[in-house]
Amino acid sequence: MIRVAKSGTKVIIVDETEKLIESTYKKTPITKDYYQTGERIGAPLEFIPNEMQNIACNEICKGLMYCLTFRKP
Repeated sequence: MIRVAKSGTKVIIVDETEKLIESTYKKTPITKDYYQTGERIGAPLEFIPNEMQNIACNEICKGLMYCLTFRKP
């Protein structure tokens, strides 16, 4: 997304948190095998390049999702 975004663009990433994975996906027959690796699921803050601006990450939907936002300089 960063590569194709114009300068000044706000990037928004919304995805599920560990809380949603534990409460739903690990209990659903179709998805439970996929989430048995023990890998932690969360906002990918470590992959945001240092030059990005206004980085913010908030839990939404009663902690079931996160909203990660930042602006490309």
